[in-house]
Amino acid sequence: MFLTTKKPKEVEQKFDPNLAEQIHVMPPRYVAESKKIPLKQILLIIAIFVGLAGIGVGGVIFINNFFNTEADIPAASTASNFSPSVPAAETPPANIAVNLPPSSPALQPTAPAEISPEPVPTTGAEDDDQDGLTLNEERLYLSNSLSADTDGDGYLDGAEVKNGFDPHLAAQTLEKSGLALTYQNSTQSYSVSYPKDWYVNTLSVGGAEIVFDSKLGEFIKIFTKANPNHEPLLSWIALNDLLVNAGELIAVQANSLPGYKTPDGLKFFLAKPDLSSVYIIGYESAGVSAVSFKTTLELMVNSFKLADQ
Repeated sequence: MFLTTKKPKEVEQKFDPNLAEQIHVMPPRYVAESKKIPLKQILLIIAIFVGLAGIGVGGVIFINNFFNTEADIPAASTASNFSPSVPAAETPPANIAVNLPPSSPALQPTAPAEISPEPVPTTGAEDDDQDGLTLNEERLYLSNSLSADTDGDGYLDGAEVKNGFDPHLAAQTLEKSGLALTYQNSTQSYSVSYPKDWYVNTLSVGGAEIVFDSKLGEFIKIFTKANPNHEPLLSWIALNDLLVNAGELIAVQANSLPGYKTPDGLKFFLAKPDLSSVYIIGYESAGVSAVSFKTTLELMVNSFKLADQ
């Protein structure tokens, strides 16, 4: 026979309709028994919490002391109990001279240094010694730019160059000293002196236009123009050179040839004795406003010769 256990009978609650509210109670089989936490566990939790709190507070104190701690400074000793030891000065022997450094003079206010103005660049057209030659011409003819009469012969350097003489060698011509050369134009039947360092270029067939180049952007041109009607030179200028006011021209004599020049002295008109040709000797520049070789222009005009002269 098998033993069977009998389940306890559940007490059924009867519903009383006379009660306004019914109290429902969960059956005992569905109610779990409450577990009690042992006291040892409670004490252990409290101890861990207190330990963590202590560690946190200790860490804060350590960090604060680490960064804000100042070095202990010992209290200054009073004058009564502190006397620094100073080594006694050695007295030099009587026979040894003692060189003491001179006392520094009192500082005196100094005036600000004067700033020299920057030198004005020269154009080469200046004539410092007023001898009629510019700085560029002084270099060209080897004369002294600070002496109006380089060779001391009693003539200004500019006057000597204008007449074909060497300004730095007395009684010497430019051609003999090698500072000037002679250009021969056999087609147009003339010759002329010019500085040896200049270039000579022919710009037209037959030599009707010759350029003497200074290599500094300034040059002198000689044009040969025909005068088939043999008109007087002044009339020919008025008809053929509209840039020149014939009424303002100045009459000149260049090496026995009659002619005219402009008021600024930079353009000369010379004519053959039979008036068949007109020669124009003019000064020109390319982007250069200053005139550095005006005396050289006069040298060329004065040395201009026709082949039959």
